[in-house]
Amino acid sequence: MEGKNITRKELVNVNLLSLKCLMFCFFGGMGCLFPFLPLHMLATGLTYEEAKIVSIVSPIVAMIGPLVAGPLADKLAGRQGSNSRASTGKYLRVMIAVTCILGAIFYAALMAIPRVERLTIPQERNPQVKFSCDESGAIVFKDRCKLPATCYEWPEIKPGPIRLTNCDYQCKLINPEPRIQDDVTTLKPFTTDYVDEGESSGDLTVIPIEENEKDDRQSIYKRETIEPPHLCVKEDGLDVCHVYTTSSGSINIYATLQQARNPNEISERCAYPLSDQFSCRIPTVLRTKMLKFNKSCSIDCDLYEPYKMSDSVLAQVKCQQLIGNPDHTFWSYLVVRSIADVFPTTAVALLDAAVVIATRETSCGRGDVGRQLAFGSLGFAIFGPLTGYLTSLVEGAQPSFSIPIDIFAALMVISALIAVFANGMPLSPPEWWWHTRSGMLALPMSAIKRYGGETAALLFVLVIMGIFWSAMDTYLPWHLEQLNADVVLIGVCLTIGALPAVIFLWKSEHLVDYCGHSNLLITAFTIYIVRFTGLSLVSGDPWWSLASEVLELFTLGIMWVTAILYLRHLVPRHLTVTAQALPVIAHFCIGRCIGAVISAYVDVGQRNVDSLRFVYKCMAVAAAIIALKYFIWYHALIRPKCHAQSTQGPRQPPTIMEAMNGNGNYTPLRVYHNGRGRKGQFRY
Repeated sequence: MEGKNITRKELVNVNLLSLKCLMFCFFGGMGCLFPFLPLHMLATGLTYEEAKIVSIVSPIVAMIGPLVAGPLADKLAGRQGSNSRASTGKYLRVMIAVTCILGAIFYAALMAIPRVERLTIPQERNPQVKFSCDESGAIVFKDRCKLPATCYEWPEIKPGPIRLTNCDYQCKLINPEPRIQDDVTTLKPFTTDYVDEGESSGDLTVIPIEENEKDDRQSIYKRETIEPPHLCVKEDGLDVCHVYTTSSGSINIYATLQQARNPNEISERCAYPLSDQFSCRIPTVLRTKMLKFNKSCSIDCDLYEPYKMSDSVLAQVKCQQLIGNPDHTFWSYLVVRSIADVFPTTAVALLDAAVVIATRETSCGRGDVGRQLAFGSLGFAIFGPLTGYLTSLVEGAQPSFSIPIDIFAALMVISALIAVFANGMPLSPPEWWWHTRSGMLALPMSAIKRYGGETAALLFVLVIMGIFWSAMDTYLPWHLEQLNADVVLIGVCLTIGALPAVIFLWKSEHLVDYCGHSNLLITAFTIYIVRFTGLSLVSGDPWWSLASEVLELFTLGIMWVTAILYLRHLVPRHLTVTAQALPVIAHFCIGRCIGAVISAYVDVGQRNVDSLRFVYKCMAVAAAIIALKYFIWYHALIRPKCHAQSTQGPRQPPTIMEAMNGNGNYTPLRVYHNGRGRKGQFRY
């Protein structure tokens, strides 16, 4: 009977129920917020460039929270521990509650920022557009609108039809900034002398010669046979050319316009390059003649009804009316969002420390860290899709994304109430944590210096992991939206990986013991190769992205619990909160910022599906290189060295931790985590 009671007590720890509820509500709130913040920035009226600046700056500002809260919490714990043997850990619960409340307040403040609307202005005359093409590519020029005097920024770039007419050769003065109307020599057919060459006939075109050219004074015009304009595009590796003649009428092409290459320059016209591999053949004789007059030639065409054609790519490029103050909205959003990100980031570090403290390792050497995190992962997986569904149901096709922020704020308030009133939550550190020098059960302060290199190496790995995570997830909602995904699918994609992670986290400590910390980190790098490759192949149906996102349980879930367990032993116990703040800073602050910069830099000027797919391809290659180097470095250099030390035995007297292990051969984590040892004798 007594054995049954013990078994039941081990399965259901009543003291940890409040902690599980806290983890579920807090990370459930993060699941509401995380997938939809990038979309909320655009819904507020920020441009893509402004939204990227916010995504880059906010992680750096968020670093302040863990940097301050970690040492402060450890100092408060030390003060209570030295004065009372029965410290309740209330300081930690209050800090968690405060960060949750402040996070709810500042994220709710985002809804009070005035929105910017860009409305299309019906005009009597639409902006004039012109198509220009040469050997280097094709560009569409469009007159600028007066207000605002910037070029249109595509919210979604996709291919569409363009109908070209009145195509002809035009030679312009060589100028780094071409214009529609410049010092232009238009080469019209010389209709009195037409040369018939059968199927390959061309027009006899006159080429004017400047009068100051003495060599050609006697012949003002030279007649050359010039082929009709050829507009070519690569399809499946082959050049397919459209030939325009006087009897062609118009040519229909399928093209994708990129973002303007001169959005903020002082010029009359915006230049939109075509992303497709267009090229136009300029006859050699024409190019040679015009170089004498410092002119370059191109094929210029008019666009037939660019704003009225069905599915035209230029249908959106109309002058817009700006409602609101873009500068005020941007700076307000940047400041409020940066401050708001401080508090969830801080709360994650405090919660990780609370889990480590509350789940003291048992006599078998394992606690319940993974089980507490499993409830947080479950909340993250549930509330993401649920919030997306409610948003689509309540706010319709053009949501303002107030529903995710409202639900997040409500869950943060609930989390704060749980933290404040859960007096039974076992957050009181054992007394011997504060007597590391005299006791034999805790890591001494000298361990900071001894294992500082190993800690630094782990944090460096976490920074790299954060870069990969940020490069993938920071702009993934935009990528899915451009693939015509709705808010429900976006919520599912960005949180689906947390659902299978629940199963793995439940037995995560056994998994870490068996596989080893470094082996799991190598596995995470390897899974990143698969995830990036999978996303780079998704160009049509966004549902295919689920296959890549479900693997996030390895790249984030298992990786995170591995880092928590690793640092639990590398850093002295009385610095637990500071220790758990380090991976948050490395992964979710530094790594997240660098990843956002990399993705934004590669994506500059394009912001379409193809550019993000290119980012994913590059990151897949980077993950493969790092995984290979890490594997070789660890298994070829570090592991054999540590194994040799463990077989030969230490040359110096055993340390406190070695004495705890009982065999005198313990090197924290470097030996036992590769499968040759167990931490069975560890007790908190």
